[in-house]
Amino acid sequence: MSPMIFLGEDYWKCKKPVFPLLAQLAAGREYSSLLAITDSVDEVIQQIEQFAATL
Repeated sequence: MSPMIFLGEDYWKCKKPVFPLLAQLAAGREYSSLLAITDSVDEVIQQIEQFAATL
């Protein structure tokens, strides 16, 4: 499994509401912790680094 990080909250929540659907489908499953959404490039990098540290 790998993380799925969406950059651009307004886009992925409102204009193309993919993230809410994926979050709902992932609820209660192990991979739900791998979903993230942000407007910050720094946060994307941080999420990827955190995932890499678990490998």
